Amino acid sequence: METTIERLKRISRMPFSTICRKIYCKVKKKKHLPPGTVFDANIRIVNLHTCRDEGRVHFSGDFISPKKNRIRWIKVYSRGVFLGEVKPGKKDSRKRITVDIEVPLSPFNDVFEFYIEYRNSSGIYLGNLELSYLTALSKFEKELVEKSRDVTIPPPDIIFLTQGHREPDVYLRSVPRGVYKLKQVLSELGIPFEKMRTILDFGCGSGRLIRGFYADDPTRSIFGADYNEELIAWAKQHLPPEITFIKNEFDPPLPVEDRKFDLIYLVSVFTHLPLPSQQKWLTEFKRILKSGGILVISLHGMAYLYEFWRKSSESYEDLMITGYTKSYKGSHSVAGSNQYFTAHMPEYASKTLFKDWNTLACLPGGQLRNQLATFDILGFSGAQDIYVLSP
Repeated sequence: METTIERLKRISRMPFSTICRKIYCKVKKKKHLPPGTVFDANIRIVNLHTCRDEGRVHFSGDFISPKKNRIRWIKVYSRGVFLGEVKPGKKDSRKRITVDIEVPLSPFNDVFEFYIEYRNSSGIYLGNLELSYLTALSKFEKELVEKSRDVTIPPPDIIFLTQGHREPDVYLRSVPRGVYKLKQVLSELGIPFEKMRTILDFGCGSGRLIRGFYADDPTRSIFGADYNEELIAWAKQHLPPEITFIKNEFDPPLPVEDRKFDLIYLVSVFTHLPLPSQQKWLTEFKRILKSGGILVISLHGMAYLYEFWRKSSESYEDLMITGYTKSYKGSHSVAGSNQYFTAHMPEYASKTLFKDWNTLACLPGGQLRNQLATFDILGFSGAQDIYVLSP
């Protein structure tokens, strides 16, 4: 007989088209979310460096639950072996449910799987944390922080324009995580990052990730482009002069020659642009990418369904029926602003938006190998879906 864990894993592998067909009849009742929905979870190891010595692993963090006040346990497994459970904590200031749990560590426990169990005995698989991955990431973080120690940190008001907070420490911690995880994704696809010699960060803001890629290898040719003149001006003045910054217009073209870049990446850019502009920029990226070049784009997707389901039935229905939607927050919701919000279902993105591209990978919620927070809120793109494309 199929266990709950086996069923959850089977459902999470269902094609998105099948998921959409199965839940379409339930959309208007607003009682169900697709089984493949990825829920944003920010769970971490409290003390990575001592857990092996102490023989226990302490996890702490928070997550969004699709059901209110109906969670019985958060359970932790390793390779199918039950390690422990804890009742959820109260919601924090961001209305996210807190979790704090300590479980035993053995030489065989490297992958820790997290599940939510509800009072009706149903459950949701949140994802896993790999100890070896986090150890390698921690080492990379230390090395990159040391390399970039002399690069100027943006003032709080500049940080706020792109990150929504004013905390320099949080800003800096996010840099090596984003760089490492993008390199890891390409490596998993068999794309050596060392061959990415000419890189464009489109929508670069104040150069958050650029500073990391430059510190990682200053011999790369790195470009940043952004629509915000204030951010580009700050980056030009304070980041290393070897980096080229471009003030772009709302729509193409960019003032660069054909076949310029090995890699172009966009972190939460199409998430705030209208569909016609997205399509124009995709055409422009084909012009400026080298043959065999790589395009990486993040979109609001499977981890954001709950927000639409909870707040906007009209936008949620539109997203589930057509695969795309846009919404607005407040009276200043002009296209290109943070208040202008778009979302794409994976099937729509792959078959419609990116129909003229080869989709090398689609990572719902940014998860790689079902890892929790592969592209966490402090790293590459929150819990957005990640697409790796080639012309």
